Amino acid sequence: MEGVVAGDLAVADEVRSVAGQAVGFGRFDAVVHNAGVLDSPDEIAVNIVAPYLLTALMEKPTRLIYLSSSLHRTGSTDLGRLTEGTASCDDTRLWVTALALACATRWEGTSSHAVDPGWVPTRMGGPAASDDLAAGHRPQIWPAAHPDAAPATGGYWYHRRTQTPHPVTRGRAVPGPPDPGPGAAHGRPARLTPARRPAGPPGRRHAGMWLREC
Repeated sequence: MEGVVAGDLAVADEVRSVAGQAVGFGRFDAVVHNAGVLDSPDEIAVNIVAPYLLTALMEKPTRLIYLSSSLHRTGSTDLGRLTEGTASCDDTRLWVTALALACATRWEGTSSHAVDPGWVPTRMGGPAASDDLAAGHRPQIWPAAHPDAAPATGGYWYHRRTQTPHPVTRGRAVPGPPDPGPGAAHGRPARLTPARRPAGPPGRRHAGMWLREC
């Protein structure tokens, strides 16, 4: 079955609409949460709230892929930044990586991975990026579709090889002082809760990718 679902991932109600549209296609073999923004007021909504809501509202697929980044290694576990709307792109990448690896340990019958696609010369990456734009989709496709991808679930991938992500993404404490500010949780496993932020500019669209094998 082929088709298209559409919605603005910066607006929570439209994300719910996207999930509702996707239901009409049945269970997906793979869902790739490929959308992302940088240096935008929509970073929280698009980079973490949208994939969280879609994960919660869509039928569990066979495989889940979440777009991460090396930036996740410098993200904060302070979820107060999520509710206050002050999170950085680094923070959102850390949280979505934690979401990916949490799904891997909790959802039997669904494999879940996080993928660092590298530095690709998209509008986000910029013209100086060193990776190949034409091959930019391949890092996400590999764990989503390749039968020999190992581990079968819970991998953090970079160019078809697994790396060790930030330890908090696997629920491991990190020694050190807590992050400043209310709600600091450095050194404790990150727990994600849904939150809404003000909607982005009307009509703004953010690209995502959903794959279904026929």
